[in-house]
Formats: sequence, C-alpha cells, structure tokens
Amino acid sequence: MKIYAVIDTNVIVSAMLKQSSIPGLVLEYALSGITIPVLNKEIVSEYRTVLMRDKFHLNTKIVNDLIQTMVSISNPSN
Repeated sequence: MKIYAVIDTNVIVSAMLKQSSIPGLVLEYALSGITIPVLNKEIVSEYRTVLMRDKFHLNTKIVNDLIQTMVSISNPSN
C-alpha cells in the first residue's frame, strides 16, 4: 500500500537542518519511496523560497536536487 502525504515546509526545513530527527525520518521515507509526497506548483515554490532563506545556510544545489527528487518521486510518470 502506498502512503501519500503533503509534507509541510517546516518538516522539510527541520529535516534539512537535523537529519537525525523525526522530520528527518519523514523526509527519508519520502526520498526512499515509502511515502509519496503530494506536490503542486505552490508547494514546490514555497519549499524553494523557504529553504533558500539566508538564515538556513543551505546550498542552492542541494535544495534544487532535493526539490527535483521530490517532484520526480511525486510524479513517477515524468
């Protein structure tokens, strides 16, 4: 059985800042295909906008790779 979920932006941020956490586990499940993220343009845009805030000090390539992977997982036909 597939599990579909909208993953809140705060969960993604927390996972990126502390991988060994509950949010980190949620992101790991999504990236491993256990949970299928439900996305739309607005959610993807919010992920990108928030993750790229200076205060998080996240690398642009890492953010882009994460978002691209999540989009691919959420829509495997593309």
